[in-house]
Amino acid sequence: MGDYGRMVRTQGFPRAVALVLAVTGLLGGVAVAPAPALAHDELTGTSPADGATVDTRLEEVTLTFSGVVRADGSTVTVTGRDGATHHDGPLSVRDRVVHQPVTSMGSGTYRVQWRVLAADGHPMTGEFAFTVALPPELEPAPGSTSTAPPTVELTATPPGTATDQADGGSTPAGWVIALVVAALVLALAMTLVLLRRRRGQP
Repeated sequence: MGDYGRMVRTQGFPRAVALVLAVTGLLGGVAVAPAPALAHDELTGTSPADGATVDTRLEEVTLTFSGVVRADGSTVTVTGRDGATHHDGPLSVRDRVVHQPVTSMGSGTYRVQWRVLAADGHPMTGEFAFTVALPPELEPAPGSTSTAPPTVELTATPPGTATDQADGGSTPAGWVIALVVAALVLALAMTLVLLRRRRGQP
């Protein structure tokens, strides 16, 4: 029995080490897995829609996203075929929707180029186009276009979202990593305790 006990204790150590490595690999995979799961926000719709034809005067162009976005660092530029821009006032953000007022948009094709920051700071970019076809009585007067660069209304950022994270707040991914590290330390401690108890057996 003494020889058998020594053999068990001798073989038990590599098995325990293998167990620790297996648990570490499993939890490490859990730490990496949430990264793809925490998918970045994306554009879900625009008004006007891409490729649409509008027959009424537009007051704004809107972009809707799958999550809350930030106003600071976000821009939306509406450009006509002649190269003139057609914004009117600052960009604003209300939850998931970006609002860019426009003015003096006569009949023609327009391209919208946008760059928007998600709440976690991830930049998103893209563009779309639409056509305006107004009846003669709704056509704006010639020369009433805007060429100033778009401005941003910084106060439109929803409280408790982007501002907190930009100041160094923890993201969901950070909490997951912290929990996984704590679980790894706990698993290693429990394994060491089991090894010490096994060595103390006759």
